[in-house]
Amino acid sequence: MAVRFVHFALFNETLLQPQAYAVETVILIAASCLSFQRARAQQMVRQYYWLYEPSGPLSWRLRQDAPAKA
Repeated sequence: MAVRFVHFALFNETLLQPQAYAVETVILIAASCLSFQRARAQQMVRQYYWLYEPSGPLSWRLRQDAPAKA
């Protein structure tokens, strides 16, 4: 609703427009999910550097020289 209010206040759009609200909600949810996954991948690589290495911006993989499981 905050995004809709900003569009209403700054750009003179209709405040209660269900289609625009749905589209903006989907875009915000997708952006937040991608941001969360990127942050998680960075955390895993930074905190467990002896186990994991980056495998793209959104994932990590086990290092080749990682210690074997006991």
